[in-house]
Amino acid sequence: MRTLRLDEVTEGAVIAADIVSDSGRCLVKKGTAVTSALIKGLRKYGIENIPVMEEEEAPAFTEEDISRAEGQCRDTVMRRFGGEPSDTMMHALFTAALRIEAEKSLTGREK
Repeated sequence: MRTLRLDEVTEGAVIAADIVSDSGRCLVKKGTAVTSALIKGLRKYGIENIPVMEEEEAPAFTEEDISRAEGQCRDTVMRRFGGEPSDTMMHALFTAALRIEAEKSLTGREK
């Protein structure tokens, strides 16, 4: 594990420990993949440094593995959304939620 400044972190890096706010609220769970939206959100909370896994620590899954897991999780996520969303923003959220559920299933973390 190493700690990096937010401006040093690249998309796809994996969070090595839960990130909590000053008030103790969990903002990001360990094992979450970094996205540009995540970085932007952390900046809003005043987070300047985050712990990331070294490459050898991070779980390695192929896009095929993730795609297969997304297929297995699709019904669960669709029930949460009340069906597949039709508008662009909700579809983007649906896609993100599906990816998160797929990654959770691959890493064995609780849903």
